[in-house]
Amino acid sequence: MAVPHPHVVVLNAMPELEPWQKVVIEDDRQEYLEWIYKLDGRDKKSHPLHSVYTGLAEKYKGIFAV
Repeated sequence: MAVPHPHVVVLNAMPELEPWQKVVIEDDRQEYLEWIYKLDGRDKKSHPLHSVYTGLAEKYKGIFAV
């Protein structure tokens, strides 16, 4: 059986949130990932990790308040 992604576990651990609130949280998370993806330069074809999101959250963890 596959282990769920940690973010899924976090959202499921918040039963007090309404479904629409969970959607807002996920949308905000995706916007943040898109922003640091571009900040890191991964949107440029010349970047060695172009089209890869792996490691972005860890790389910028603690640098920006989210």
